[in-house]
Amino acid sequence: MKRLEIISASLAILGVTMMLLLIPGGSVLLGISFTILACIYYLFGTFFFNKIPVNRIFKKASYEKIPVLRLVGAFGGGAIFSILSVGMLFKLLQLPGAGIMLGVGLIPGSILCLVVLIKFLIKRETPFYRGMLVRSLLVVGLAGIIYTIPSLTMVKTFFRNHPDYIEAYEKAMNDPDDKELYRIAEEIREKIKN
Repeated sequence: MKRLEIISASLAILGVTMMLLLIPGGSVLLGISFTILACIYYLFGTFFFNKIPVNRIFKKASYEKIPVLRLVGAFGGGAIFSILSVGMLFKLLQLPGAGIMLGVGLIPGSILCLVVLIKFLIKRETPFYRGMLVRSLLVVGLAGIIYTIPSLTMVKTFFRNHPDYIEAYEKAMNDPDDKELYRIAEEIREKIKN
């Protein structure tokens, strides 16, 4: 499972790089990789973070030595990482709802970082807390950086070869009540995709 996480994260980095270099297919690669990460974290977070093999997740003996709070924390961490993964994907692809997802994920994500840091400082020898600390700092930190980047900056970066779309998007952002401006911007964006 860890190998799949590393491969998916590497593909996400490759997807962003492709988008920055204006190479077609970057957004598709980004979508696939972040979706895989979100599924790993949400569906298998409890088992993944506690290093329970997939073939042993239904065996009671796998959970006997793991404290209940750690299982709950691993599930919560997986849910938070999943929300942040989808939020980052939405923000990078300029989809609606990105700000809400990142905001909702960053608040408990910051609390998770603090709790895991305290637990790590108390129990340094535990690989669980070391892994959760590294993962939470990376995911929450990256999500925080992406959250603070203005949408207009992303549009200007990813669509720099399409000044008509940038202009339409900027007009729509400056007058949020005018639905016609949003429609025009979306029409231009659809033409770019095709």
